[in-house]
Amino acid sequence: MAGANQTCIFCQILHDPNSTTRLLHTDEKVVAFQDIKPAARRHYLVIPKEHIPTVRDLQRRDEDYSLAVSHMLSVGQELLQKDAPQTIHRFGFHQPPFNSVDHLHLHCFALPFMPRYTNILHTLLSHALKLQKYDFLFLSHIVIKTDGKSSSTCLWDLSVVLLKHRNFWRR
Repeated sequence: MAGANQTCIFCQILHDPNSTTRLLHTDEKVVAFQDIKPAARRHYLVIPKEHIPTVRDLQRRDEDYSLAVSHMLSVGQELLQKDAPQTIHRFGFHQPPFNSVDHLHLHCFALPFMPRYTNILHTLLSHALKLQKYDFLFLSHIVIKTDGKSSSTCLWDLSVVLLKHRNFWRR
């Protein structure tokens, strides 16, 4: 498992030929599969084949991370458009320490969210992804801005986004 972390469950899915996880998409850079605990009608994860622990590690890399994130987003959009074309889609990354697996993964949701009153992380996640005024999709310092047809990725401070959404926590 060159370039993989042997204790990482996502690396095991990628490199174990006996894995029972059904891959929905695979190419030279990423794979996609269904989340084992779906928080929405459709809930997919898109992960890079290279082991990148978190969003913060992605930002520390020399190469342009926006290409990797944009590719992950386009794969997620393609999957949801195929499986749930008539629903609202939301995408986001976890900001450490709120990530459950230390392998970068993009959450791809086809709404509605499934209520989970026992898990505060999912409650916070669903509130964070309801931003619609500017259609900013984020769970980290990486923000993916979409206009419905194209997307761009930029580095942006979370506090700036929250200031633009004064009613963020009142939803």
